[in-house]
Amino acid sequence: MQQTTPESFTPNETRVLENSRKLKIGKRQINDKAVALEFSKMMAAAAVLYGFRMPRAIEEKSLLYGKIKGYYGHLSISDISLALDLHSVGDLERRVEHYGSFTFDWLSQVLNLYQKHREAILKRYKRSLPPPQEDVTAEANWEDLKKYCQKHGEPPALFPWGKVFYYLEKTGIIDMTDKQKIELFNRKKKEIKECQPPGTIKDILRAETLDKHAQNECRKFMVMEEIRRNSDKK
Repeated sequence: MQQTTPESFTPNETRVLENSRKLKIGKRQINDKAVALEFSKMMAAAAVLYGFRMPRAIEEKSLLYGKIKGYYGHLSISDISLALDLHSVGDLERRVEHYGSFTFDWLSQVLNLYQKHREAILKRYKRSLPPPQEDVTAEANWEDLKKYCQKHGEPPALFPWGKVFYYLEKTGIIDMTDKQKIELFNRKKKEIKECQPPGTIKDILRAETLDKHAQNECRKFMVMEEIRRNSDKK
């Protein structure tokens, strides 16, 4: 599920949150051409921002990237680029003088400031999220279904039939052989096909969807059979 960013965060803070979901340097290969291109673009942009001399030799760039990956592998290249942007406009805690050269010593100080800034934003973001909802157990679903059917006399329109079916099967309440399951599946599949208007089955229910629909109907049928048995006992 895709997360949304709360509106209380500034555009630059939102960029920090978005970068936290990107692939980290530590999980990428140094010799990856895509990585080399991204890293070169990042360094070129930094040179424009700060007006300092960049290492030109491939060996120097590889050495620098290796150092970054070793010490800051938990960040993405987008993180590093954003750190340089935020540092240039004074959004980090303080400025670090570069003395006209792009060195690992200077970059590490900037990244350390960025990490502190990033951690504070992530903590705020986590606090802003609603508390996670506890998962309802299959047993609780089963008890709720019995109460619902007793009150309304029919099954709910939406219900986790598969979850409750597996619970009832696991606890021995439902006991079916493989042969019985196959026979029920084929019967439900046939019923679904027969219920469709002529010429629409191919468009509405393709083979895979039809099978899933039939499986769900089988589980619903067996669960409701247990509801009926319980009602008959009373």
